[in-house]
Amino acid sequence: MNLKGLPAKGAHASNASFEAAADCPCELQAQVQHMTKKYHIYMTMDGRISMAGLSGSSCKYLAEAMKDAVENVKS
Repeated sequence: MNLKGLPAKGAHASNASFEAAADCPCELQAQVQHMTKKYHIYMTMDGRISMAGLSGSSCKYLAEAMKDAVENVKS
């Protein structure tokens, strides 16, 4: 999944992880908490997420949530 408009470090979700553009673990945890609270997307605090249940529409929703978290959440 390519997240257009994000820096290269945070532009891809592959396998089963959310590779956030986070420079420290606390920033990633803040992004995970933001996605859980605002979008009801649940994952481990290190950003691992089950990708098995994604459909075309839920994939777009996840991409939008990831983009929002990376662009707007700082620790």
